[in-house]
Amino acid sequence: MLLDKILETLTNGKRGFAILFVITATIVFIFFIFKAPSEAPPKPTPTPSPTQINLEKDYSHLNKIIPGKSTLDDLIRINGKPASTKASGGKAYVYYKTPLEGFTNTILLENNIVVYSLENVFGSYRGNVSEYEKTYGEPDITLYDRDLYSWYVYLDAGIAIENDGKEIGTMLYFIPQDKQSFMETIAKELNLLEKIEIPPFETDPIPESE
Repeated sequence: MLLDKILETLTNGKRGFAILFVITATIVFIFFIFKAPSEAPPKPTPTPSPTQINLEKDYSHLNKIIPGKSTLDDLIRINGKPASTKASGGKAYVYYKTPLEGFTNTILLENNIVVYSLENVFGSYRGNVSEYEKTYGEPDITLYDRDLYSWYVYLDAGIAIENDGKEIGTMLYFIPQDKQSFMETIAKELNLLEKIEIPPFETDPIPESE
């Protein structure tokens, strides 16, 4: 029969053995292609989470700048290269970034001399309100900004601190001066007022009863 002849050929001699080997290898190869499990796709590399900002770290050196004496070169040497600058009406404004987006430190210079520097404070590294009261006594002026936060001004020390309701939120370093000079220049520029201005509450008139 035909099947017997095929088996005889496959088992007879080296040629038959080679044919049998090829057929067996082909069957095994096909089996593994269709039966072997496919490899799992590689897992995506996890994206590292952003580094948490340490707001207790003293990021600024504006407390080492001396208004009335320090120059632009001193400012850059002590506090580093600014983010940007702007000239306006004979004044030069220098801006530094802070750890929090939306908050900028501002320094005003006139004739290349620092007039004041405004520094945002995010931690306890500038102390607290009571420490300044112990050192300088009662503030010479108490002012208010547009957010209704209190500013305690020490004219002779050339320091003003903003109390954000908890601790110090902003430091202002300026040339020591009298109250009138401060109110006419720095306070006016920073919109600091002695009185809280609240717009009058408007109500609809009560209709007359018939």
